[in-house]
Amino acid sequence: MELERNTDRFGLTGEMSDSTDMMTNAADCCTFAEMAFWYMESGAEHADEFAASYCAADDRLINSEYVTGQKYGWWDQYLHTAAVVYAERPFAIAICTDWGTRTPEDEANIQAVFDAVCALFTKD
Repeated sequence: MELERNTDRFGLTGEMSDSTDMMTNAADCCTFAEMAFWYMESGAEHADEFAASYCAADDRLINSEYVTGQKYGWWDQYLHTAAVVYAERPFAIAICTDWGTRTPEDEANIQAVFDAVCALFTKD
């Protein structure tokens, strides 16, 4: 039995080639977040399923009063996150670090960056 790739199942066709094949950068992370946002808004067959999964993760690197879809992980041992924030005006944010671990201090620092950016994008 051949497994269906998520890109096939969810219809993701965007190209993530902003950087070289050797690294992921903030532009790549924002490209991912933008692709996720537009797909969730597309009305495609699996868009609602994708949105529910993306926005309901139990293990979150950032917390927000807004519905937030996020993906975090490590690329070459560097902690990063890419998120779509459904504020009054939705926006994407990518935070890339050179941290190889996920400590409470790292989480607090990433949350502080997120809170500062969120404040800029949610002012009236």
